[in-house]
Amino acid sequence: MTNRCGLRSWTLTLMCALVVVFGVGANIANAQGTGSAGKTRLAAIGLDHDHVWSLLKDMAGESSAELIAIAESDAGLVARAQKQVPAGVKFYTDYVAMLDEAKPDAVIVTTSNDKHLEILRQCAKRHIHYSAEKPMAVNAADAREMERLANEAKRLPARGVSRRMTTIFPVASIFS
Repeated sequence: MTNRCGLRSWTLTLMCALVVVFGVGANIANAQGTGSAGKTRLAAIGLDHDHVWSLLKDMAGESSAELIAIAESDAGLVARAQKQVPAGVKFYTDYVAMLDEAKPDAVIVTTSNDKHLEILRQCAKRHIHYSAEKPMAVNAADAREMERLANEAKRLPARGVSRRMTTIFPVASIFS
């Protein structure tokens, strides 16, 4: 799994690392009888951002993770994604139903920024790790609420950063 610079995808590496560090991931999935051995179960919410397509490609090629579901209501974006992801990925129009049925260990959120808090609330209720594109919050009050939710759920929300910040790649790669 590499990007154009030959480096691991920072967002996917961070999500897998968070799941491993905070003790969920494959052990929970395997206990539920839902996961492939040793793999972190990932889901995507939204296909709005252009760079989601490279993230989907990275997820499909990641040996330590398994893309299990995508929530998106735009039929055109769903059709495009269906051509790019493994056949076993399940599609949902309602992300809450996806969280309840697919039971991912972590989600990568690429929706419009104003939906991030609402989605984090739903993930926190289910103790699901969460990564959103920047900006994570639209204002300081939302950021404080996200921090509170993450602390209560004992889950660390992550914010994607630009791949141009190449100094982070060696640090992130130690977790993979």
